[in-house]
Amino acid sequence: MKVLVLTADANTLCYHRADLIRAMADKGAEVITAAAGDPQRAEKFVNSIKGRHFTVRMARSSLSVVRDLET
Repeated sequence: MKVLVLTADANTLCYHRADLIRAMADKGAEVITAAAGDPQRAEKFVNSIKGRHFTVRMARSSLSVVRDLET
């Protein structure tokens, strides 16, 4: 199973979603993350669980992630 975790701030992956992401990886999921902002800490964390991280250009401007990707 592949799981995508998308957020407007890369630090959120490490500070607020780390336990969730780690648990999904421990259950055998292929974790793919995508976030805006400085990717260094997020890439290091995601690589440590054998996942993949992508930097995306996005600005949080609404409650719709899809609409935010258009910004």
